[in-house]
Amino acid sequence: ILSDIAYSEIYFDGTARGQAKNQYEPGSNIINNWDVLEGALDYIFIKLGIDGSKGHVDRPVVITEPLANLQYSKRTMSEVLFELYGVPSASYGIDSLFSYAHNGGRTGLVVSSAYTSTHLLPVVDSKPLFAQATRLDWGRSQCADYLNKLLRAKYPALPGKINDTQIEDLVRQHCYISQDYQGEMANYLDWTGLEDRDVLVQLPFTEKEVVQKSEEELARAAEKRKESGRRLQEQAAKMRLDKLIRKEQELEYYKDLQQRLVTATKKDARTMLEADEPAAYIPPSATSRSLLRRRAASFGHAFRGVAGALRSEVHLQFHAVATGLVLGLGYYFRLSATEWALVALSIASVWAAELFNTAIETLTNLASPGYHPLAGKAKDVAAGAVLLAALGAVVVGGLVFGPRLWGLLPR
Repeated sequence: ILSDIAYSEIYFDGTARGQAKNQYEPGSNIINNWDVLEGALDYIFIKLGIDGSKGHVDRPVVITEPLANLQYSKRTMSEVLFELYGVPSASYGIDSLFSYAHNGGRTGLVVSSAYTSTHLLPVVDSKPLFAQATRLDWGRSQCADYLNKLLRAKYPALPGKINDTQIEDLVRQHCYISQDYQGEMANYLDWTGLEDRDVLVQLPFTEKEVVQKSEEELARAAEKRKESGRRLQEQAAKMRLDKLIRKEQELEYYKDLQQRLVTATKKDARTMLEADEPAAYIPPSATSRSLLRRRAASFGHAFRGVAGALRSEVHLQFHAVATGLVLGLGYYFRLSATEWALVALSIASVWAAELFNTAIETLTNLASPGYHPLAGKAKDVAAGAVLLAALGAVVVGGLVFGPRLWGLLPR
């Protein structure tokens, strides 16, 4: 049995091509997927009428191989044939020499073209001269790549419609080795017989499904396009505004630079000119004005918070009355600077504790509108902080105002 597994008659579709596995290593003719080769051998034996009903293949097998085949491939093939198929014997031979001997050749040059290479092997008196053999790095894969480039040059839209398997099939069906290359090329463009040499190839065609949309879907699509157009216009307007702002900042930068160069020394002027231009120039006056506005806004928020707490919290209203009374007494008794400092710290601590208590109660009511033990605990702890601050203020008030008030009592 002479088996040369080098031809495929199947046009794989997308799914089958994605699941198909090659028996050869990519880019070479070295077998590395022996499971696929076993399936190919099963197919060959069945096609030859050897169904293996006896449990083995009872015929001797002749295997053709390329020149300088790897010993690993030959050894593994022998294991498959003897252990899996149980063949009685197996012989190996170079395929091109088999063909040359079959055609009655005795002395000549054997040209053996494979998938990735071509071997030139001289034969003298039916004896191959292996030491003088030569390898050319050109085979069927290079022919397929070259044909693909020619088709791309002539038909730019073709690569997306044809796959590598179909390109290789075109090479097998329509490419040949010319016996008289110069003669054929001289008459190739003659009008006589030109149409007979045309080859028409029908590629697989898939009709595109046209989805019919309803009027409502078309209206939604039109509205989406309008909305996208509006967003693009807004983005363009924003970009124009940003560009205008950058230009104005650059103008301010150069104006300021011009003023500084008037009074600068030559060395400083060179340093300023060689310095990198800032991405966004902000005048110092604008920076200070912006800082003052932010600070004023912060104080405004703080005063607004104190005023809101005074309107809603009875305890703070009581503290406000007590604060006014303490300040009046201090003015009446003409307290010293140290005593004023102690009284001020006591008043501030009580107010701060009460404001913290109000903030914690507000956040607790927001996070837990209903009753929860942890919410109650948080409120109790905050109230305890207010109590401790108030007790400390009472102690300070007693030490500062106690002796003076005691002296005002009648004896």
